[in-house]
Amino acid sequence: MAVLGVLLVGVLGWQFTRKGPGGGSSKKGDTATTRTAKGSNAKSASSSASGGVAFKKSDVDIDDLVASVRDRVFIDFVYEDERVARDPMRALVQEGATGPMWQPKGLDVEREMIIRAIRDKVVSGIVWDETNPCAVIDNEVVRRWHQFPLGIVLVDIQPDFVTFGRGDIELPIGLKEW
Repeated sequence: MAVLGVLLVGVLGWQFTRKGPGGGSSKKGDTATTRTAKGSNAKSASSSASGGVAFKKSDVDIDDLVASVRDRVFIDFVYEDERVARDPMRALVQEGATGPMWQPKGLDVEREMIIRAIRDKVVSGIVWDETNPCAVIDNEVVRRWHQFPLGIVLVDIQPDFVTFGRGDIELPIGLKEW
């Protein structure tokens, strides 16, 4: 730890005792001063030797430059106009995702609720018989014409799918494969 302290003091001492922009002392034979004096006039050479910085004046109009950058960078974007209404707790991509989360005006909300309830049914098994088939739906063994909540009725049972209905709505739901 003492070695680092001595090293720090040495570096700080060297930084404060050096002269000129190139480091070390600025003597007449110093290469940084000689190089600067050869490449420019006497005024800029003296300012470089004394630690100042010489700038060449440019013909660029700063206001025009800033305006051209601002035209290219800034885009009028209104978040409320571009966003898609969605439930933040719902996955962005999920199996069987259908349609927008928020219902557009004019749709029959009850009809959509019935369709969603039918699609949420899980058909986990079918015992097929031509005269008296049965199915396992939502962990319940049911037969044709079984009535579920919301007035949903099991209309038909086939070997690979079942058909649910209510009024004019009839939807087939396939057997879930594990």
